[in-house]
Amino acid sequence: MSDRAIHIFLLDADFVFLEGLAKVLNAQDDMEIVAQTQTPEQARNQLPSLTAFPDLLVLDINLTLDQQTTSGVQFCQEIKHTYPNLPLFLLTTVSDAAVLRLLRNLGIEGYAQKRTAIAELMSALRQVARGELYWQQQTTREARSLQLPPASSPPQPITPPRWLIRQRETGLAEIERNLKQVENVIQTEELSTFDWLFWSGLRRELKAAQWIVKQLLPVEVVVVNDNSEKEEPKTGNNVVKSNPSPPLLNALPTSLSETLLQTTLGKIQLGLVNTTSYTLEIDILNPEKKREVLYLVVQEFQAILTQIEFVQLTAQDLPERRSLLLRELWQTCLTRWIGKYVSLAEFPAMSVSIADFVIREAPVVESMRLNKLPEVTPLFAYLLYEQPLEIDNVAYRPDSPEAQARAEMLFHNLILEVANGVMQVILNQFGEQEVVKTSLYQNQYRSSREIARFRNELSWQYRQLYYIQEPKAIFESRYDLFVLRGNRIQTKSIYAPRKEDLNQLQGIRFLMTIALELRDAIAPRVRAIFGVLGEAAVYLLTQVIGRGIGLIGRGILQGIGKSVESKRDRQ
Repeated sequence: MSDRAIHIFLLDADFVFLEGLAKVLNAQDDMEIVAQTQTPEQARNQLPSLTAFPDLLVLDINLTLDQQTTSGVQFCQEIKHTYPNLPLFLLTTVSDAAVLRLLRNLGIEGYAQKRTAIAELMSALRQVARGELYWQQQTTREARSLQLPPASSPPQPITPPRWLIRQRETGLAEIERNLKQVENVIQTEELSTFDWLFWSGLRRELKAAQWIVKQLLPVEVVVVNDNSEKEEPKTGNNVVKSNPSPPLLNALPTSLSETLLQTTLGKIQLGLVNTTSYTLEIDILNPEKKREVLYLVVQEFQAILTQIEFVQLTAQDLPERRSLLLRELWQTCLTRWIGKYVSLAEFPAMSVSIADFVIREAPVVESMRLNKLPEVTPLFAYLLYEQPLEIDNVAYRPDSPEAQARAEMLFHNLILEVANGVMQVILNQFGEQEVVKTSLYQNQYRSSREIARFRNELSWQYRQLYYIQEPKAIFESRYDLFVLRGNRIQTKSIYAPRKEDLNQLQGIRFLMTIALELRDAIAPRVRAIFGVLGEAAVYLLTQVIGRGIGLIGRGILQGIGKSVESKRDRQ
């Protein structure tokens, strides 16, 4: 195998990760992707028909999206039995010790976490392809978050001063007490926008102070020096390496994306109220489930950012991956939501798996929502590479208030639309399930009549948006965004050139723009004509008819006066 490239077969249900990993591997001179797929069934069908049999099968055992498909462990057993000479390399997020022990006992040659550095991953793949072993050791969360000293210089216990420890405990207790008071005010009182911003800022300051105290002031600990450390097991030239995963995120944000995600989660936690003139799909959810679905979208969005960083996509690659990233975000959220709250036992006629069902529903949601989301590519470039955001043809630096405000609006609109897309499928396909109604809906929407009324309102709104509101927004060169202001969902319009969208309008949507243009052309002239007619009517009524009436009245009064005088003379 030294005179040719390593033939690799890729299997991963995450299409974004799969494509990124394939791009990274194809960039290596000594590696070649002979096939890639997302499901075990496709892998079973492709393996026997390959002209170049792979030297390595790289897969994720977390393949299943529901209980009807074959588990990843069973698939590994099947591959090892059918192709005993094919090395398997697990590239997964699974970290359960029992599962990993079972897989290692099956004879799987390689294992690494998905967040492993690229250089080390390439070295591990080459090592397993040569017939050696590589099994990445797992570390505990505490070990990942600490900077451990070298083994040659064991740490010595250092006892901090007691007064400093007491000061730390007193300060943290005071901060915790103030935090609880602020949280009670935010959660229990109806606050104006200004008051909510004030209390939220105070909460952030208290959390920052809490983090600083925990980081800088010492804590009383007991250090135990364990000299019974074992050497790493070796088998010939095969060394089992240990590679700690990257440390967890700090309590304080360290990047633009973390800042945006944390502030958004803080707003979602307050419980959102829809104050727009639109009916949103998530309005049917009770407050707890509404927070949960939005948390899920934010969490999966952060996971996609991590995946993009891992596969090292450049900013130039983002435009062509835009639709793929949004579809992956929506599909993952919908799959997890269905798996948690939908009972497939009530649909015996549904022969497809959840994965196939989600793929089948994707074109509708993409055409109605995902493809219409504005400025997705600049948002990803801003969060991943901290590139400037362009607002009204002016580029603003990433840390400027203008760029941060625009990124926040775009992100709020994105997560709300994705959450609405998830609930759109639930309402259309599983809306009448009792388990869905009792676990997700508000009490007033549990009857069949109220659900039908809510869906009819949404259906009418879809048509109104498609035929009237959207063509009008395109003609006026703007996007209407859903944004979070405190605990309220509001609409905000931003300017954007939409000449291409305007040229693509057809049928009734195109006639709508013609009607608007005709109204703009005729309305001023009609107003001018009515203005002239109004002035003429005023002149006629006041200067002609009014004066005539005045003369008649004056004549009548003069006649009455003369008759009175003549009567006095006679008397």
